[in-house]
Amino acid sequence: MNKQIKIGAIISYVLIILNATYGLFLTPFMIGQLGESSYGVYKTISSLTASFMVLDSGVGAGIMRYVAKYRADKEEEKIPNFLFMSGVQVSIICSAILILTVSAYFMLDSIYGASLTVAELAEAKILYIFLAIVMVAHMVEHYINGIITGYNRFIFANGSRVIRLILRILAIILFVSIFKSSVALVVIDLCITVTFILIETLYLSKKIGVKIKYTHWDSAVFKESFVYVMLMFFGTLTAQVNGNITNVLTGAFIGSAAVTVYSVAMLIYNMYMNLSTAISGVMLPTVTMTLKNDDEKYTNTLGLVVQTGRIQFLLLGAVAIGFVILGMPFINVWLGDGYGDVYILTIILLFPALLELCINVCLSILRAKNKIGFRTLVIAISAVINLVFIII
Repeated sequence: MNKQIKIGAIISYVLIILNATYGLFLTPFMIGQLGESSYGVYKTISSLTASFMVLDSGVGAGIMRYVAKYRADKEEEKIPNFLFMSGVQVSIICSAILILTVSAYFMLDSIYGASLTVAELAEAKILYIFLAIVMVAHMVEHYINGIITGYNRFIFANGSRVIRLILRILAIILFVSIFKSSVALVVIDLCITVTFILIETLYLSKKIGVKIKYTHWDSAVFKESFVYVMLMFFGTLTAQVNGNITNVLTGAFIGSAAVTVYSVAMLIYNMYMNLSTAISGVMLPTVTMTLKNDDEKYTNTLGLVVQTGRIQFLLLGAVAIGFVILGMPFINVWLGDGYGDVYILTIILLFPALLELCINVCLSILRAKNKIGFRTLVIAISAVINLVFIII
């Protein structure tokens, strides 16, 4: 387990570096190839569809949590039946996503008719169809990844993410240069996602040997796990509201060019956030087993929080201060003139998140103990308040 966690965390940082490379070099490349207008349409529609994807956000985390719990409790024989019931939950969520996406498609004219041109609106509809298919594929992939990470196979899980990102970078450079169309971006995403679903399914069956088998209907477990998934959904919904809804509303009220400016700031913020999740993202199975064997004072668990928090504070604090000092000249070199607002927007995003990101291993503790209801309620209220201020 320790080997999987350590190497998995290292691969996560490799992934962060690649994501940074992707964001820093490919963003201006795509803007240059597609144009500010077309790229803004792509970000607007991808933000809208990403808002629907929060419905399946808790599936992978829920499966990982329960698989880790069964393994910690020495009850691995219950896993195949649990995975079958999780598949039923995935089907329910998939149906909800399908209803929402179809309904939203017929509303695109009324949502973006005033801010997008006729050509941009036609492009947006094509992008929307492909992105809707990608959403369903991602839901299946989250289901599979939840099982893989529940078995602590972080080397394969994170390694596959690195490989797919490298393939995506190479494919974008090749095909966007040829076709110069935002549709090429979503076709690339769809092809890569389907390919890796097949690879991960083979790994799951051949290497881990996991079976999905119905033996009996456990109503208590189904209800408990489904409530857990829904709480995770509401928590992720807040992140989507705080991030993607800004792009959606900016595109609706102002236009696609303004979306491009804000999306660049969010790109830097997401890189910053990923620095903290590289460690905490692989901690849930470990936290689950630590809690199982810990005393009533949670000495070992609190030590885990302190240890990871110190590392994250050193890293995130250095990055935040570094951006304050060097951010403006960096943006001028990176994107050229006309993007000065990106510097201010990024600082506004970075510093309020610093302390929370430093202790986000606590989220793994709450998930392991199935006590995320109160936090979900608090951040849901804050998301509504944030949404009101965005509109104003």
